[in-house]
Amino acid sequence: MKKFLAAGVIAFALASTPQAQANSFDLNLNDYSIQAKLAGPVGYQGHSELGARALYNESRKLFLTSLDLEFKAELEEGVGMGVGPGFIAGRKRHDAANQNIFGVPMGLRLYYYPPALGGLGFQGKVFYTPKFLSFSDLDRMLESRLRVGFSISRSLQIYAEYQHMRAKLEDIGSKTVDDNFRVGFRARF
Repeated sequence: MKKFLAAGVIAFALASTPQAQANSFDLNLNDYSIQAKLAGPVGYQGHSELGARALYNESRKLFLTSLDLEFKAELEEGVGMGVGPGFIAGRKRHDAANQNIFGVPMGLRLYYYPPALGGLGFQGKVFYTPKFLSFSDLDRMLESRLRVGFSISRSLQIYAEYQHMRAKLEDIGSKTVDDNFRVGFRARF
């Protein structure tokens, strides 16, 4: 019961963060999956961002949504990091048993977009959902992403991304639930 209460409080805090407004749209896909994200700054200084994501993977029979709150620090121009909590919810269909996924991951993002590279940049992200913040059929989950992107302008970036998600699920054990290269774009408005 305490786990569900903690998850509810964190999800409510993420969803009701004041001064959040979307200013970017991210879409990536391949032959079997699509992923979309809306994100925007939180507060007046722009040092934090709230993002909402939806992922559908037909070949892995996965539907996943997430909210994440990232606190950002720019270490030098074009180089920085972000950390913060999130909330994931979804469903993994499987022949043995359908599995519901609920959890509160912690995330770390590193990015390298120095002006000297003329718009070329790299980004890596890791989310870990520990056992004590995993609910329903989820026992733990690790998600990692690597991205190579090129900024065509200040408002448009194209990229290629590799994403890997591995989850330990109650009825079917440890499974790779997403493992894909996708191409996409990020637009700021």
